[in-house]
Amino acid sequence: MTDEEKKLERQQEKEEQREKRRQERQKIASLHGKKRLQYLWDYYKVWLVFLAIAIVAVNIAVTIVRGLMTKTLLQVSALSADYSAAGDQMQEDFSSYIGGLKKHEELSFDLSIDLHPGAVTQAEQVADVKLQVQVSSGTLDAVLVPDYAFSYIQQRGMLMSLDDVLSPDEIETYGKAGDLAYASAPDLQALSEQDASEAGTLDPEGESTVRTITALSSLKNQTEPGTEAAEAEAKTVAETAANTEAESDSGTAAPARSESLPEAENGTEAPSGQTAEIHSTPSAGEQIYGVRVDDSGILSDYAWYPTDQKVYFGIVSNTRHEDMALTYLHYLKGANNK
Repeated sequence: MTDEEKKLERQQEKEEQREKRRQERQKIASLHGKKRLQYLWDYYKVWLVFLAIAIVAVNIAVTIVRGLMTKTLLQVSALSADYSAAGDQMQEDFSSYIGGLKKHEELSFDLSIDLHPGAVTQAEQVADVKLQVQVSSGTLDAVLVPDYAFSYIQQRGMLMSLDDVLSPDEIETYGKAGDLAYASAPDLQALSEQDASEAGTLDPEGESTVRTITALSSLKNQTEPGTEAAEAEAKTVAETAANTEAESDSGTAAPARSESLPEAENGTEAPSGQTAEIHSTPSAGEQIYGVRVDDSGILSDYAWYPTDQKVYFGIVSNTRHEDMALTYLHYLKGANNK
């Protein structure tokens, strides 16, 4: 076969392919509704499956790359805040306060954890474990806490001491205003032993509560976020959360612990679940763990809490963004706000 004949044969094959495609388009165009879909599935299902897999793969890849490129400058959890309130305005205002965000930077404000220590409900157990997941995974940087829940999380080692974080001038200024929250350092080892003992009484199996306590008590070692050990801790607590929710659904979850409390400042009994009293002036050996922020006027503008609710700011014990958390405190206290 000569070169000319080969060329003519290739042209003829192309013409035949074009004709087949034209007839195929006409065939598809003549069908409607279910018949068209059935025809496409019967003749092109392999290609459709490959297309679907490709789309999913590309979407996953984009999500992973975006996640790796995104830098969270600060993650704040407003505990027991009004979950119907919007966090977007706070994010926008604080972003302006720090000079704006660069590409791939973000701020995160979570209002989803409704924590009421001592409440014997399944919802309280889930909220408690969810908070533990965020703390132990190293993703949470700061919290806003109503006064009735502050001691509960402080005595479980979730908050760092602010003695060396606040400047001497800040300690003096906040101290004169009565805005500092002093408390004794938490004894996590004693707490683990006590709670494990209570778990055996409140939960015949004892497993769900002990798993939670064990996961949280590992915070005393201050595992560095981002390491394999930190990821293992986060996985443990995440599994605990899942197990707790599953047990709640089956009706076998252990009731939340109720603990005796000191009297509150106004002389009435403090809400159940609090483990130690908050002091605005220090007693021997006590440290600063929080700063009151509801009285500055900044937080009230967002309507996250009732106007008569005392709210404290605290920095999470294993935060990766201590400086930004401190900047957020300055924002809440009205420092240099425009």
